[in-house]
Amino acid sequence: MSNMLKKLIRVAHDNPETRADLLPIIKEAMEHNSPEALKKYLHEHPKADKSKHTVKKQDGESKKDEKKPAPKKLSPESIDDLDLSSSDAKSLVQDFAKSQNPDISKKQLDNVVNEMLGGSNPDWLKKEDLKEMLKRPKKYIPMDKDTSEPAKKDEKKPPYTKKYNSKVKSVMDKHELTDDDADQVKGFKKSKPDDGKHVSPAELLRRFLAKAKPETKERMKGVSPADFVKMLGAIMDEDEGGGKQAFFREQIARIASEHPETRSHLIPLLKEHYE
Repeated sequence: MSNMLKKLIRVAHDNPETRADLLPIIKEAMEHNSPEALKKYLHEHPKADKSKHTVKKQDGESKKDEKKPAPKKLSPESIDDLDLSSSDAKSLVQDFAKSQNPDISKKQLDNVVNEMLGGSNPDWLKKEDLKEMLKRPKKYIPMDKDTSEPAKKDEKKPPYTKKYNSKVKSVMDKHELTDDDADQVKGFKKSKPDDGKHVSPAELLRRFLAKAKPETKERMKGVSPADFVKMLGAIMDEDEGGGKQAFFREQIARIASEHPETRSHLIPLLKEHYE
């Protein structure tokens, strides 16, 4: 649990008049977007109370949890009781075709399904064809590579291997930056202006490049001040817990603005964070 979250909970605990406004953002902060995000948070915060952190339920998740039994393998016995208009029938035919030709294309697969399940033939005849397909798969399933579809171009792999949030990746992909470049930006974020005054994006970029490695300078020639600040800010938020610190700042500032009675409690938290 972050220090700010702990202090926010303490404010809500000690000042009941603030709870209506603070409890929703405390709850939001203790919910994570995915099991992976929860695992990462608990790893980075070993003292956090696991029982108080949960994974958000996505829309329609309850429906997804109600899974139907997996379709049985296509066999002469299962074909007799198969509803040919069901999604199970389509899945069974597709699975069997893939088992015979792992490289079958989507177009070829669709043709097999349409041939076996489509058309105006009665179901009993289609079932006989399915049984025949089990005996002589090569007659019904194309075994050659489909040359009618253009070959997919190899996707260009990013020049980095570490995982970053989407804002960081957008800048790194745009300028083909490496892990080492990101690490240097991450190290630079700890530097602060000596005079404490606002520093322009262009000046921040100039200061960074002045101390960067030669190869990083070369790769970052085309990086604009705006892109640099975007990457720098995203890395800062990522280090502070996947953006949750930014979430706290925005929500606390909003509540302090809309509810003057909370300012004496919240403004000190904001000031402490920015110091």
